[in-house]
Amino acid sequence: MKTLIQGCESAQQFDILLMLTSISSQAKKDALRAHLVDGLPAKRAYARYGVTQQHFSAALNALNKKADLAMQYAASNNNKA
Repeated sequence: MKTLIQGCESAQQFDILLMLTSISSQAKKDALRAHLVDGLPAKRAYARYGVTQQHFSAALNALNKKADLAMQYAASNNNKA
């Protein structure tokens, strides 16, 4: 599942999704923002902020899961109208 796209997420959407997770590391948040909002390649984003590839991938996966759930929620509300 890859809901979020490199460089295509708005800062506001990113911040909202981040609030739905338990990600507390500022370095992880910064690396994810650099990748998803600013468009930096994943490898450069996690290296720049000193995050391991494993931790970055886990955080990105968690954020993608929340984004997928948010999209399902929005779609279910649209189906009610």
